[in-house]
Amino acid sequence: MGKGYGTDGFYQRLANRLQESFFACGADFDMYTDSIFYNAAILLACYMEDIVADSGPWRMFSELCSQMYDHPVPMYHEQEEYYPDEPNRNAVIFLVWSVVSTITDDIVYADNEDIEQMAATAYPILDELFEEAPVNDELANDIVQLIGKAGNSFIEMRTAMLYLYNNCYLTRGKRNDELAARHIEEALDLPVKSINLNTATFFSLVFCIFKYRIGPLALFAKDYLGALLRVKGMDSLADELERIEILYSAFYRYEAIAPDRQRLTHTNGRQLTIETAELSMTDKMLREHNSFLASSLVYYQGEWHLNGMLSPTNLTNEGWKECCEKDPDYHAPGETTFTAEMMLKYNGGQRLAYFANLEELKDYLVKELKYSRENLGYLDEHGGSLPTLFIDTLEKKDCLHFFFEDSINIADPANPFYDPVKARTKAVNMLWDAEAVTTNAVKYLLEQGFLPDVYNDAVFSCHSTRKQTKADIDFLMRFWRRDDY
Repeated sequence: MGKGYGTDGFYQRLANRLQESFFACGADFDMYTDSIFYNAAILLACYMEDIVADSGPWRMFSELCSQMYDHPVPMYHEQEEYYPDEPNRNAVIFLVWSVVSTITDDIVYADNEDIEQMAATAYPILDELFEEAPVNDELANDIVQLIGKAGNSFIEMRTAMLYLYNNCYLTRGKRNDELAARHIEEALDLPVKSINLNTATFFSLVFCIFKYRIGPLALFAKDYLGALLRVKGMDSLADELERIEILYSAFYRYEAIAPDRQRLTHTNGRQLTIETAELSMTDKMLREHNSFLASSLVYYQGEWHLNGMLSPTNLTNEGWKECCEKDPDYHAPGETTFTAEMMLKYNGGQRLAYFANLEELKDYLVKELKYSRENLGYLDEHGGSLPTLFIDTLEKKDCLHFFFEDSINIADPANPFYDPVKARTKAVNMLWDAEAVTTNAVKYLLEQGFLPDVYNDAVFSCHSTRKQTKADIDFLMRFWRRDDY
């Protein structure tokens, strides 16, 4: 929570003891060893403090895992008896695994011997000290007070989300810091005199908490906050959070419809109303900027709210028209949008197609899907072999997806390029390589049973059942793909 507590001494000593035990256990991660031991010790001490007080974050995480995967802990399922307010072997080894995976930024096997050594060392220490560990009631009360205030206003709700982004031991992390730092730098580069490091930091953080997936489950801060509210019995407020809508930075035309309200028109044509006071613009500023502004907005408790920086802009009517035409949802008069429904009608419902080379793919697009050959030059930029075409029915636009060199992994009877020998080691890479294959494509292949070799990969625990491995596949996709999930 960013403050000191009377129990801090005990948990600091626990972290030191854990770190010492790691150095003595024989685990070795080469250049990352010291950092892993240090961070794992802190994470497990925070976990211990949390479960002893039942302050909420671990129970929140455990409930989310149970809802999503029917298991309270991802990746590890050996210890069947589970209580979220007591030390648990599966929880301990998972937390160690998450530290190793994050710090090495590498694919780490669930049954990694060094991780098992660390967990086997740490769990008995936590179990031994559990009964005598001091209960940090103040921490538990602070969390309840903080999240409970989320119902008071948009500002208070955002403050609770900032806690999850910056301070909660399960959902904070170096990636959050890196994302915030990138946006701080971008804000400081803007030609706006009033922006200093403090305002840039604020604008960056309030943008990041809505924009990015965080924590091991790669959920949004609002999703974690909703789960935390539910484990604390605040269901109605959690329901309110589920109705949040976010409109990221975009241009709007504004028009006064009452002395205290403005109508905003998005470049995609959508209209919404907002209190004039939310825009933090004087009457003079509203008149001077030719009725146009750029901003990010959040809908909460029945009202739209400005989130972060608002940029009044002196667009001309012609400039506004150009912005509208560049909007992803814009349809020019006479323009034909190739939807998935149209594509499937053309090719007889075939969502996957496999090709030996780019020329075969281009011929298929022209003959079967009615594309113009002169518009297919962009495919030459890929330069890969064995292209695969996937028609994504979940995408309103850009429903055609192409990926290369992965048809060897796809055990589709209609695929002549499947190679079970190569797939045994290569197929698993499709789970985390979001730049190569979209999440929707991988999910479809899994649902159809076309990626059987993934289940046998050593990245998953040998102790897991097929059902558990299926859940862990989705978890790993979330963990590594993050915002591309």
